[in-house]
Parts: sequence; C-alpha cells; structure tokens
Amino acid sequence: MKWMDDLLHTIDNAQTEAELLDRIVSTARHLGFDYCAYGIRIPIPVTRPAVVMSNNFQPSWRQRYAQCEYIAVDPTVQHCTKSTIPIVWDEQITQQTPQMWEEARAAGLVHGWAQSCLDGRGSGGMLTLARPSDAITAQELASNQKYMRFLVNVAHQGFLRVLTPQWQLPQEKSLSRRECEVLKWAADGKTAYEIGLILSLSRETIKFHLRNAGSKLGVHNCTATVVRATTLGLLV
Repeated sequence: MKWMDDLLHTIDNAQTEAELLDRIVSTARHLGFDYCAYGIRIPIPVTRPAVVMSNNFQPSWRQRYAQCEYIAVDPTVQHCTKSTIPIVWDEQITQQTPQMWEEARAAGLVHGWAQSCLDGRGSGGMLTLARPSDAITAQELASNQKYMRFLVNVAHQGFLRVLTPQWQLPQEKSLSRRECEVLKWAADGKTAYEIGLILSLSRETIKFHLRNAGSKLGVHNCTATVVRATTLGLLV
C-alpha cells in the first residue's frame, strides 16, 4: 500500500522526534484513531532508565499524567513492559486505576489499543492509539490490527534511530577491538587472570583494558563496564 511506503520513507528520513510524531499521528488517523503516543525507554542508567514520550494528547492530560506519575501504575504500560501481545482497553483494565482512567476519558481517551516493541537491548517502546468514541470491535481488529502492529515496529525503529545518538559513545571514546574482546570474556564470567591466559596477556594488561573501557563508558568497576557495554550493543 502507498501509505505504508510513504510511512517507511518518512520514518527512514525523519531527523527529529517531532517529524516522527507527525507522521505517526497521520497514520493513526488513517487507521481511525484521533490520538496516539509513542514512549521509548532509554536503556541507561539501568536502575533508572529514562522514558521519552511523544504524543498528540491534550497538554493538560500530558501534564497531569506526568505530575501524578501515572506511568508507574498505568496497567497498559505494565502489560507492555512484559509482553508484545496487543492490549485493548476494557473494563477490567480501567477498574485497576479508576481515577487515572476517569481523567483520561475527560481528555478524549476513551477507547484505545496498545502494543510494545521489545528489542532485547533494554530500549523497548510502546505505541498507544486512542479515540473519544466508537469502541474497537473484533471486526476492526481483524481488518486493521496488522497495520497497527506494523506501525508499532516502524515507529520503534524510527525513534530508536533518532534517539540512539543521545546514549552512544562519541567516536573519540569508542572501544578498541582488544577492549571489546576482553569485555566479552568478562561478560562470560572469566576473571582477569583467566582472560589473560586465554589471550596470552598478563593479568595487569587485562586490568588495564578493563579500566580503560570503564573510563570511556563512565563507570568504575568491571561489572558496570560489562553491563554498560552490553546495553549499548558494543559487544555484538
């Protein structure tokens, strides 16, 4: 379909989050939804991963959602952090956090659908499509859900491409081939002494490479260095 080709072209060439959102909103309306949101979790720091959210919701609802930290109790978010199976808003979901849903409905978010895209590197994303009227029927899902799921994956790739530079290492701090090699063995549980035997290097040389890699990644011990390098996809 032409709109799918146009979407892919825009996503591949968009330079900002705003450009991506505009195209996703346009596609969402084509699929029968007035509102859409895409949230992507930035994988570092591991203990407090940031979430970047882009949507065309009413400003008052965006402010209220952030102020009340509804993301921590939103049942659709909880579902999507664990599963890529799409979820349709229903009575069972809304009963879990009635105050949040009452305020959402007042902002025109009455009927909705959501699905996540979990990419294995900690930077999972979630697309929400919503509208103020007309319940989502089984017939609609049978006709359009394949396109809605397509939009989820395309949106994730677009936001990942645009946002990844925010957490990538600058070129001058890229890990050397030897540093990556040492970190891979460390990730497999090998000690500095064992890695030295494997690579025919001294234990002190292995420690040097581990310290140097940690300095580049902004962490200060072997475990944190391995976790940060793996999260950033540097050991593939």
